[in-house]
Amino acid sequence: GEPVAQALLPLLDLDFWSLLSDCALGKLPANYVPKVREGRSSVAVVMASGGYPGSFQRGHTITGLERALCVPGAHVFHSGTALEQRDVDSSAPARISSSNSIPRRFTRSASNRFQSSISSSQKLVSCGGRVLIVGAVGRSLREARERSYVAVRAINFTDGFCRQDIGAIAASSVARSTSKAALVGG
Repeated sequence: GEPVAQALLPLLDLDFWSLLSDCALGKLPANYVPKVREGRSSVAVVMASGGYPGSFQRGHTITGLERALCVPGAHVFHSGTALEQRDVDSSAPARISSSNSIPRRFTRSASNRFQSSISSSQKLVSCGGRVLIVGAVGRSLREARERSYVAVRAINFTDGFCRQDIGAIAASSVARSTSKAALVGG
């Protein structure tokens, strides 16, 4: 996923799937400009596998998505995740399914539907360098940044890491300016 796009999408006031359909069918007016939610900011933080962008291990169990999505305005985009299926026979190797079966963006209701569809023999695991993009929307850039990092701290997987400075410089400069809209991803 693209962190800047994933920071922007939650700020758009539209039905995204209808937008994509209209675009694909050639029904989107040439001068179309989507509406942006007024008075909102968004920050998106990449959670990556240890070693990324170089070599990294796969198959680390990911926990805490439910807690992360309890943060107001939080959302999680999946990039390098998969469902691992374990056979009843413990000597059989684990099978990792395609991450195509995992919804790309989680909100609290989408997470509840997803979690209830996972059988007791499945678990969510890392399978890429950029594993998750965790974001949040807030009334200010500072609030969006705080919410994003609270959600990030709720999620755990072995050797997972993220930058701690996403939005810090922008938040301090927005606080000093009269700017009303802000967007940060990375």
